Amino acid sequence: IWMDWVDAIHTPEDLWEDMQMNLVAPCAYYYGIYDQEQLIGMWEVHHVDEERETAEIGYWLIPPARKQGWLINTWPRLLGILQDRFKRLEMRCHVHNEPGLRFARTVANFEGILSRAESLHDQRVDMVLFSIIL
Repeated sequence: IWMDWVDAIHTPEDLWEDMQMNLVAPCAYYYGIYDQEQLIGMWEVHHVDEERETAEIGYWLIPPARKQGWLINTWPRLLGILQDRFKRLEMRCHVHNEPGLRFARTVANFEGILSRAESLHDQRVDMVLFSIIL
């Protein structure tokens, strides 16, 4: 698993609980991804800098919803929400997270490798930085 918090999320209920706990995070916005009325994933807009008009994008899908096109199909709607508010968005993916890298390469521009940029299972790991200029 590519981020420590992901280990605990396996069902829509787990995802909802995680979203509720994180709603207190300053300068973050959460957008649910739904299949009918079932919460199956989320987009998270965090590290928001209103002055610089920048933010970082994160995303998560419960395991049964993966590889079904949910991210690519909901991406235009998310951009529509964010385009009037931000000039630059960033995505960061673990260097070995192939599904995350595949999606980021589809929608964003490669910028480089951030050495030892995140903590994962008590170790510092490299991340790939992507950007979207709006």
